[in-house]
Amino acid sequence: MKKSLKSLLMCLVLIGCKPYEQSVKYKKQMEEAYVFTFKITYFRQLLTEAFGNSDAIREALATDHSGFGEPILSIQDLALIDSFSKVDNQVIVLDSVDRVGRVGEGAQGKQILSFALFRYQSKWLDSLAKVRYKRYWRSQNLYDIE
Repeated sequence: MKKSLKSLLMCLVLIGCKPYEQSVKYKKQMEEAYVFTFKITYFRQLLTEAFGNSDAIREALATDHSGFGEPILSIQDLALIDSFSKVDNQVIVLDSVDRVGRVGEGAQGKQILSFALFRYQSKWLDSLAKVRYKRYWRSQNLYDIE
């Protein structure tokens, strides 16, 4: 009797843990998707700004479907991304002006792709995306997993 009761309790504990494990896994997947979407949206917006919203960049970005799934970024996220991309575009412009006469002729001008890739891979953008994700997670009142 004691052995079967112990086995029953053990099964109940294991069954009870399964939903928790699944919700932790779901939260991790959501965080990965959110952070990627935030970063790729920033990257695309920065390229758009830096290339002056030209027809060529719009066409190139229209053919690329990286990071598109169900929309999860908020209007506030998009506004924040827009603000940072405008500021970073100004950094690119100022850097290109500062480089005149200091570097070889072929290296003068805007260095958009290297700057955008640097930002995309930066700890700063990762941290910002994770902070925004935590706000998103709380606002959704999803599982209370910390």
